[in-house]
Amino acid sequence: MLRALAAGLGRLLVAIATGLLVLFAYLLVYGRFDPALTQLEWWLILATVLTAGFAVLVPWPGAYDSGPSKASVNGSPAGLRRLFASLAAATLGLVVGYAVYYGRLETRLGDWFLAPTLLVPPVAYLTLLAHPRLHNPFVRTRGRAVFSVAAAIGMIVGLGALPDRAVLTAPAQVSSPQSTAPRVTFGPVVRFTSAELGYRIDLPTPFRRSSCESRNWGSGTRGEVFVIAPEGEEVVTDSSLDTQAPGVEVIAEQNPDRVSAREWIDSNLHYGVGSMMGQQYEETVLDGRPAVLVRGGLPMGNAYVMPVGPLMYTVGGRWAASDVALGWIESSFHILSETERRALPTAAPALPVASRSAEDVADALADGFARHDLHALEALMTECMVSRRVAADSLTQGRARYTRGLASLMSNGLVVAVQARPIVVGPTAGADAYVSSTWGDAQSQAVKSSTVIDLLLENRDGRWFWSGTLLDLP
Repeated sequence: MLRALAAGLGRLLVAIATGLLVLFAYLLVYGRFDPALTQLEWWLILATVLTAGFAVLVPWPGAYDSGPSKASVNGSPAGLRRLFASLAAATLGLVVGYAVYYGRLETRLGDWFLAPTLLVPPVAYLTLLAHPRLHNPFVRTRGRAVFSVAAAIGMIVGLGALPDRAVLTAPAQVSSPQSTAPRVTFGPVVRFTSAELGYRIDLPTPFRRSSCESRNWGSGTRGEVFVIAPEGEEVVTDSSLDTQAPGVEVIAEQNPDRVSAREWIDSNLHYGVGSMMGQQYEETVLDGRPAVLVRGGLPMGNAYVMPVGPLMYTVGGRWAASDVALGWIESSFHILSETERRALPTAAPALPVASRSAEDVADALADGFARHDLHALEALMTECMVSRRVAADSLTQGRARYTRGLASLMSNGLVVAVQARPIVVGPTAGADAYVSSTWGDAQSQAVKSSTVIDLLLENRDGRWFWSGTLLDLP
């Protein structure tokens, strides 16, 4: 009884693991075509997963493999042979899917061609069941069957790790840089003073204040980030876990109850400080004030948490800068006193600039895209361009980087048709208004010819700008 129960439980775990493996692999390949899979495609993926996973469980009474193999006293059990058949069928389906992907067959034959490819695994599995001679050589003995199952799993994992095809994507989908950036040589130290957050810190060049990441997060939380990437070359996602760009962060959050640093850490899950297992806490002093040094966070590997009046400061280095930033913070971070704040030079009055209406920007966008005039389009952009997708992470890029991506798309045939009217006014994805546009061409895989993308418009003191795009998934 116990033996049968253990065997059943083991088979169930194998079935679940198999289904999850196939699901992960299929989402990797089919998610590359379009982040918005249709309802039919989701059902077919589910059918594929169920086929792969529960093939191990179904006894198939009367089938050829209902008992042990008679070819050898060391014959493979029926469940192992069914497992290989399901994995082999799933692998075949992945091979077909990647053939379509790399061959761009969905462009030549239409998107409808994707759905039939998802029927390959269940059809192939039933075929292997009906004609066991097709795969009997791979599962004739127990050892051979185990090796064949391992090889099939290896192929599934290997196929899932294949790189994206060499096609230029839309700005909303430009991939983020990885943490394999070349080693940076630090130069002279520069003092940064923040009148808004009331602190100063000395950091070496090439660190600079990021215009794309430094912002007001709402609810009384403000932050400033110092990065290495040159102005105009930044890439920022909603989660810094994706970009893995080294930096130094200074965050000030309202602390009306004036709790201690340790109490704040225990009650907050912000910035990866205090929210992860294995973190270490060290009571210390920063700028002559009680503080807690938190080690082992993510993305800030080392961060100081320090209460100052009604504010709680979090200061730390993230990713590759997490260790080296400690010395800079310890030696130079300073909270400005009221006297020091009053002594700060007042900002020079902004030079008057010509006003520009939303209608002016909308018309200029339509004209610029129609003429492929990148200089005209760049003149309309904010310094940081955001590419948003509904219910998905956004991507923010420096203006120069965004313009280069747009230039590459256009040189490869991208056509954008802007509908300059009507201008929909109202808060939209962090902007103040938007106009609709259609992106795509016969060759582009990143954005289909029927894709409607909203162009976001932002009003800055009476002067309007183009601030990014919004892709509304169906």
